[in-house]
Amino acid sequence: MPSSGRRRLTVSRLVMVWGGRALILVTVAAAVATWLTHASWAAEGWDSNGVPRSWVPNAALVLVLATALSSQWLCGLTAPPSAAWRDGDDLVADTVIGRRRIRLSGALVVPFRALGNGGSVHGAILIGHGLRVLVLLSPVATDNRSAVARLVGRRVPATRGRVGIEYLIGFLWLIVTVVGVFVFLGLACWWMGMFPS
Repeated sequence: MPSSGRRRLTVSRLVMVWGGRALILVTVAAAVATWLTHASWAAEGWDSNGVPRSWVPNAALVLVLATALSSQWLCGLTAPPSAAWRDGDDLVADTVIGRRRIRLSGALVVPFRALGNGGSVHGAILIGHGLRVLVLLSPVATDNRSAVARLVGRRVPATRGRVGIEYLIGFLWLIVTVVGVFVFLGLACWWMGMFPS
């Protein structure tokens, strides 16, 4: 495969990387502040729906929700195809936690599809040597099947059976993601003391 060499960080990737890092820091600070000030905001009580009346835990909850929804990108598990490139036989991707590199020879590449607002969202799960995992997926719905195929170097015909399997894999990936978001959100709310006692 041709080598694209080392790429410069573009403005959009800089915003993605540093914005993600800032979101993590602000969320942790808000969660800790909510936990430390629990006695003062809990004195205001909860409404009839079980939601704290104070703005402090609610603001922290919004940040925790944003972090949970983007957790795959924030923890470096997922990268958009626009932030990835080929370097010889390696796939390199800029993520929030740094640059990730997976050797494609011998890697398991599992393409998937999910339904998005404007059609199908195409992605790929790459499992490299030592069980290093990277998911290529754009955070916005784009038809990037050709970009993903070009990056992983594998083009397969889109037969009905293959498309059905890719949608099934995408659905399973979505279920795992949703469960992860709810677990993360529940644990964070419990730790911050947002549930009425």
